[in-house]
Amino acid sequence: MGCHWSPLPGLSRRTLSVSQRPVRVLGLETSCDDTAAAVVDGNGQVLGEALAGQQDAHEPNGGIVPTLALQKHTQNTPFVVKEALERSGLSIHDIDAIAVTRGPGIGSSLSVGLNAAKTLAAVCGLLISGGHTLLVIVHDVNEYTQLGTTTDDSVGDAFDKVARGLRLPWKPGRGGGAGAALEAVAVHGDPQQLPFQLTVPLSTNQQASSLNFSFSGLKTDVFRRINDEATRAASISDTVDPAKPPRSTTATTKVDPYTQRFSTTHPPLGAQFTANLAAAFQEAVLKHILRRLKLTMAHCNDQRVQPTALVVSGGVASNQYLRSNLTQWMADHHQLQVLCPPPRLCTDNGVMVAWAGIERMAKGYLDDYGIGIVPRWPLEALRHWPKVPGHD
Repeated sequence: MGCHWSPLPGLSRRTLSVSQRPVRVLGLETSCDDTAAAVVDGNGQVLGEALAGQQDAHEPNGGIVPTLALQKHTQNTPFVVKEALERSGLSIHDIDAIAVTRGPGIGSSLSVGLNAAKTLAAVCGLLISGGHTLLVIVHDVNEYTQLGTTTDDSVGDAFDKVARGLRLPWKPGRGGGAGAALEAVAVHGDPQQLPFQLTVPLSTNQQASSLNFSFSGLKTDVFRRINDEATRAASISDTVDPAKPPRSTTATTKVDPYTQRFSTTHPPLGAQFTANLAAAFQEAVLKHILRRLKLTMAHCNDQRVQPTALVVSGGVASNQYLRSNLTQWMADHHQLQVLCPPPRLCTDNGVMVAWAGIERMAKGYLDDYGIGIVPRWPLEALRHWPKVPGHD
């Protein structure tokens, strides 16, 4: 997530050395399909927040349509900004800075947020602004060492496409969508009940030492299993109850409304097979991530780098199966804490943008009004970003 700033004359003095109160920042996020805004102060307190999702618009298309996302962002941005300010009890003239996502993301979506930030900045005299899979050592604000990335699909994209292949209705509400739908169904599945095992990516001898990720092959393997099962089940009626409770709970477990919706709207695969395959996919993703973490920790040891924690962020970080297993593995093998945002702040939101802006501003990273969007933005390029005079 890239957040950048442009200075108003005197702004750096006003915001970097506030004596009467913490700095107040409005954060805007429009990198994909959610329109989000938040007001956050320099102490990390969320003063006001608002989000407008687009799930209902995109679900019929089976994925994000950039032109439709652009239209919805254009419609929603004024309302989420107004709502965030109202919830904070502040007016736009009480804001010290505006942070906005410049990249990475969908170019047309990013442009809506950036243009809104520039317009607000010009009106208020605050000329300031702000789906990948990365394995990164974070040294400081703007100082990163990238160890690995995905060679094809991101993990979030793989979740979404597998959910689409399984014909899962998107889970509604904030933090919902296709990936959340897959997680909800996987809770009721058991990979051991499948007559096959999914291939864990990059597990051959030649690829096993790479720190990169790859999810395309796993996704293709899932699609092949879906096609095989659909052919086999074409003339067979599946009578397994998809709404049975998870294996780890008692028989009195209540079935959530989403699972009930899934059980009545899911053709043509058997519902239990679908849950089992969703669980197997999650398990393969976890194994792939854990293997990369094992290699990463060995690399850090060789380089005499001592990590202080593992931070997992992004939409997939809201997946409780991945969170809990990563936490347990790091505690068992390296006695390191795993830090994740609250689930509601894992997906697109204005809070993360505003706080990233606050951290960057405190370090003296400011931008002028001429900044543009950066749909593809290497993190390591930030290391050479200039600071304002007086900040070392």
